[in-house]
Formats: sequence, structure tokens, C-alpha cells
Amino acid sequence: GLLHYIDGSECEPTDPILDQSVDLNMWTPAEAALDITYRSEMKTWQQGEAIVKQQIAGTIPDSLFMKICGQATAHLIWKALAGNFEKKSRMVSIDL
Repeated sequence: GLLHYIDGSECEPTDPILDQSVDLNMWTPAEAALDITYRSEMKTWQQGEAIVKQQIAGTIPDSLFMKICGQATAHLIWKALAGNFEKKSRMVSIDL
């Protein structure tokens, strides 16, 4: 499921080819295979991120979305939302 994007356990794939300055024609077959796998994993990760971000954005008010939209990942968006609500919860507790 997509819960892994929220809890932060689904991380952005790491590019296995560290030296991107090397000409693609000079890659070994193993490096080319690693790159293909990486690109596939990255596409899957980006799609999952986009879906979760859209689901979050579609369920909160625009005013709240504007506060958290600058976060880079769905996990960071979720943490910002949680922090916002926890802060409000503490303020209500203090008022009581």
C-alpha cells in the first residue's frame, strides 16, 4: 500500500551510478542494467509520492495546505500536518 510513503519507510531510491559525468556509451552492461532498475524504481516511487500528496491535499482545507505544501515528501507533509494538529491540541488543553 501507500502507507509507507506516510510513515517514511518508503524512501527515494538512490542512484547506483555515482559518477554521472561518465558517457552513457562507456557504461558496462551491469551499470546499464542498474540504471534501468533505478529509473523504474524512481518512477514507481514518484508515482506513489504523487498519489499520497494528492490524497492529502484533497482532504484538507486550502488554508492548511498552503502551510505545508512546501514540504518535499509525503512523509514530511504528514509530519507537518501532525505537528500542526498536535500544537493546536496542546493549546486547547492549556485553555481548559
